[in-house]
Formats: sequence, C-alpha cells, structure tokens
Amino acid sequence: MLIVDDHSAIREGLKSALRDSGEFKVIGEAADAAQALGLVEKIRPAIVVLDVSIPGLSGIKLAEQIRGISHVTRVVVYTMHAELGFQAAMMRAGAAAYVLKGEPLSTLLDALRMTRDGRTSFFGLSTPTVANEAELEGSLRKLSQRDSTWD
Repeated sequence: MLIVDDHSAIREGLKSALRDSGEFKVIGEAADAAQALGLVEKIRPAIVVLDVSIPGLSGIKLAEQIRGISHVTRVVVYTMHAELGFQAAMMRAGAAAYVLKGEPLSTLLDALRMTRDGRTSFFGLSTPTVANEAELEGSLRKLSQRDSTWD
C-alpha cells in the first residue's frame, strides 16, 4: 500500500494504524504528486490511500493518472473534503473508496478491506445516484473550475 498525503503526521499515523491492524503493509509514502507517480510506476501498489489536496496536481487528476499507470492499483480517497462534487469526480476518476478524515479509523480500515476484496465503498456521503441532479451538476461545475486552477 502507498500512502499519499502532504501532512507527515497523517502519513505516520496511518502507517502505525495499518501496521497495528496486522492486515496491511505500507510499502511507500509520498508527500506530493510527483513522488506518488514515481512510486506507483516503480512499485505498482495494490492500493493507494490518497488525499484530494496534494501539491503538484489535484487529487482527482492524480487518481486518473495512477489508474492510467497501473490498472491493478486501486485508489482509496482519505480526505476532509465532504463536498458531493469531490466524491463524484473521484468516482469518475476510478476511486474505489472515499472516506472522510473525520470518520473513525475503523471506517478507513473497513474501506481498505472492501477495496482489497474488489468492492467499492463511499462512506458517510450521498452517492450521485441518489443525490439531487441539479446539486450534483452545480457541484461538478464548481469543481471543474477550481480543479483547472490546480495544474
């Protein structure tokens, strides 16, 4: 598993929690998009835990590029961004799971288990299939405008 987050405290905390779980092995970590892409190319992790806000590239575009480099790598988003637009964009980018950082750690572990088992999970959020269509489209427009400035 590769952890991609620009906050070292998050990376260290996740590594410790995953090690303590006895179920997952962290084989790399990255603080920005360039490091993440280099590691995905080199080690082809089964799972990448990815924040939406990453220096160098939006997390959405990074998720797309990760999936382009390694189709076997699954992306689990671990973020503070609860906005529907982010969730929908990450689904479109191929993310397998979306977990908010405010959720208990057990929620992230459940998402990782589901991802490892080939399932998809978006915890604590409305799915686009039940969301108000106008709200979803408005969120995606705002996200597209904001995302285009992150390059």
